Amino acid sequence: MKKYLEDKIKVITKEEAKELFATEFNVELGSYNSYDLQYQNYDSENYSCEREIDGEGGEGQGDSIWTVSRILDKKTGEVFFIRFDGYYESWNGADWSNNDWSIVVPKEVKVVQWN
Repeated sequence: MKKYLEDKIKVITKEEAKELFATEFNVELGSYNSYDLQYQNYDSENYSCEREIDGEGGEGQGDSIWTVSRILDKKTGEVFFIRFDGYYESWNGADWSNNDWSIVVPKEVKVVQWN
């Protein structure tokens, strides 16, 4: 996680992210499906998209599931992150059809655990 805290974070809106994915990767963020964005990396002359750099959920972890993808601007070295939220059903697997995604930034937090 520390690596991502050291990245130069690019400030971008959801509309700008939609346009970038459409022009650079030929992907419509407004109508993505699970395979297109959850299980593929994308690369263009100007940008690369690294899928599933973080995530949580799935079998045995309740019904919510999410993943984060890291998008690199190759010219500036800046990055931004997209979190995709879905739903997990044991008989059906991960379902991303709700098209719920947002631009996120990494934040280091301290956690106290009682063992």
